[in-house]
Amino acid sequence: MALVVTASLGVAQQILKSQLAREILFKTLKVVVVIMIDEVLRKKR
Repeated sequence: MALVVTASLGVAQQILKSQLAREILFKTLKVVVVIMIDEVLRKKR
């Protein structure tokens, strides 16, 4: 498990060096967060 986390951090550092990749990453994260919030709100109804 620790190896996977370390590898992910290494990949993340490479991605963050690229401005375009960073923008794509943030847009993807925003979409994921919006979907998660939407799911939570639907369950509350």
